[in-house]
Amino acid sequence: HAFRFGDHAWGVQFHPEFDADIVAAYVEFYAAQLNTGYLEQQRRLRMETPVASQLLRRFSDKVG
Repeated sequence: HAFRFGDHAWGVQFHPEFDADIVAAYVEFYAAQLNTGYLEQQRRLRMETPVASQLLRRFSDKVG
């Protein structure tokens, strides 16, 4: 979810500041709580998200 209110206020219900390195750090930190094995953890660390990485740019193009 994302919205714009007036000329200067934007709101998003996601974390545009998260990149692949930040997500990988979260997965490593919470590996025990995620209850996943080593191979599954490694798969998650390498997961590509090409659409998600373009989300903030596309939002900015629409409302900017």
